[in-house]
Amino acid sequence: MLQREAAERAKQALVTEKTKDGHPANIATAQQSDHLAMVAAYNTWTQLGAVKGAKAAREFCHANFLSIPTLIMLRDMRTQFASLLGDIGFLTFPENGKSRHGSSLERWIDDLQQPFNSNALQPSVVNASICAGLYPNVAAMNKDSVEAGHASALSRRAGLSSGQRPQWTDGRREVFIHPSSVNHMIQEFRQPFLVFHEKVETSKVYLRDTTVISPYDLLLFGGTINVQHQTGRVIVDGWLEMNAPAQTAVLFKELRGALDTVLQERIGMPQGSISEVAKELIPSIVHLLVDEEKPKA
Repeated sequence: MLQREAAERAKQALVTEKTKDGHPANIATAQQSDHLAMVAAYNTWTQLGAVKGAKAAREFCHANFLSIPTLIMLRDMRTQFASLLGDIGFLTFPENGKSRHGSSLERWIDDLQQPFNSNALQPSVVNASICAGLYPNVAAMNKDSVEAGHASALSRRAGLSSGQRPQWTDGRREVFIHPSSVNHMIQEFRQPFLVFHEKVETSKVYLRDTTVISPYDLLLFGGTINVQHQTGRVIVDGWLEMNAPAQTAVLFKELRGALDTVLQERIGMPQGSISEVAKELIPSIVHLLVDEEKPKA
């Protein structure tokens, strides 16, 4: 508790760190996500342990105020989830719990060369998965904050002079990002929507563990889509509003229907061959998600 500020600085470093040539240092860099910060911490811990040994991994945990027992618990949970996916045929497990090279099952799960990890370091794809998992725990920036430029971090129009922070709503009332979140002090957000893990009420209604998500995430994995053709507006679940041409909104409704069909087929026959529709659909959705998050001119 006496080192709370140092711990907060360490967490902020995970989401702002860049390489010497200015590229993101990890999956969480500039993504405005508590969840991806956890992913970055876990990934670094496992990589250090695999490459430099247990001592280097321990030193990283000590320097960044991370709990080794908690990280071990997460690793065990990942293995359990992967085992469940293997049991229903979504993953083909190596025999005897070892990969072809004799490494442990945990190493096999973390192997980025495995096809199931092809988008493991693609933040826009992981964020879409987080949206799918946490929905309907969503908050939206209010219209005045959007118009003031608080949701313009992906655009060259970004650069607020005001000291005010954006205002958020859960569709019924104003909500606030919890001080423990990496997004608490941010003024310029990548997008005007976020998902959260839980909501707590003290002096205000706070959102814990937040991740900024995109309109595409909501259109693909949110609630019912209502297309207002005349006004060029799309409303998700009756309150999440966004601007979109009617053709785009209809396209996403069709994409969502096709994705639901592919998932139902896969769940019904998990060990069957992947359909031609799925082979085209999934890469197309990944391309949409990645392209949307590119900086706008």
